[in-house]
Amino acid sequence: MDSGRNRKRGAILILTLWVVALLSLMAQGVILRARLSLREAEWADVEAQAGRLMQAVTALAVDRLAEDENLAVDSYKEAWARPYTAESSDLMAQYPSMPAKGEGFSLEIRAVDELGKVNINLAPLNMLVAVLREYGAGSRATDIAKAVVDWRDTDDIGPAERDLYQNFDPPYAPSDQDFKSIDELLFVQGVDANLFFGEDANRNGVLDPNEDDGDAFWPPDNMDGQLQAGLVDAFTVYGDGTININTAPAPVIYAVLRLSMLNDPSADSLAEEILAKRQGRDKTDATDDDSPFESDEEIAAFLSVLMGEQEPVNALRAASPFGVTTEAFRFHARVRFPERHYELASEIVVKREDGQLTMLEFHDGE
Repeated sequence: MDSGRNRKRGAILILTLWVVALLSLMAQGVILRARLSLREAEWADVEAQAGRLMQAVTALAVDRLAEDENLAVDSYKEAWARPYTAESSDLMAQYPSMPAKGEGFSLEIRAVDELGKVNINLAPLNMLVAVLREYGAGSRATDIAKAVVDWRDTDDIGPAERDLYQNFDPPYAPSDQDFKSIDELLFVQGVDANLFFGEDANRNGVLDPNEDDGDAFWPPDNMDGQLQAGLVDAFTVYGDGTININTAPAPVIYAVLRLSMLNDPSADSLAEEILAKRQGRDKTDATDDDSPFESDEEIAAFLSVLMGEQEPVNALRAASPFGVTTEAFRFHARVRFPERHYELASEIVVKREDGQLTMLEFHDGE
């Protein structure tokens, strides 16, 4: 009798232990879910806060452009073009209406002149080839240039037409019209992410550790301590084809001069002189000693002196692709919350026409 009673008590005890263990697991699950919910709510709050800040930062970038008083000349010496960085404490004092909630953050704004680039819709084949070579396409430059032309033209004659893209997985077709966004280049035969973005994978204009470590972390790079630009820095879909000599990247200036001067050996030295004059002693854009060109006439006169007064026609030809103004500005903005290891980035393109500012593009993402 006692042994049966003891077995019954033992079974009840085991059952009780199982129930206690089960209740404990359930309680831990409830606590875990509560913590996750709290964490999700905290992250949602941070993301909402970052979104509000990004809107304010975007407005700040446009405000800096609106302050530009000299519309006859655009260069990286002007306020809109200077890299802008700030901490939350500074911003709260300077802009009391800036949305904030006590958590420290920092922000940066970087500007790019879209008309310092080559218009991919207007550039002839030889210009495309020249620029592609400057940006690392090497022996692929001619084939990619032909594929660009096939992408934007309306016929089906060429090496990279509909039949080629139909064999891709998934299949697609060329647009057979002008590029609407430079991102379309990523769909063109021969253009990969490395060629398009260069080493600046996060588009912050800075050589980060993962962009100078070989193949250890994406993107692949050559570990030369310099930020290799990509096609996104060379081409644009904006403007009438005139290239702002005050903001054009060095490879663009080299490519344009070599082409316009029919590969004259002196083209490279002229490009170096243009950059030296524009950037000043420190050889850096967007600093106080910059000396931008003030007019188309100054560009022609500058090249004429360098090439020799006896070659005015060649000087005019070399100067003809260039101008000194712009109408499309790209702003890269980034907000960081260091305590959360979280950041949010956005990118906008603003057009200035007749004193009015219009947003043409807006992209955001982490």
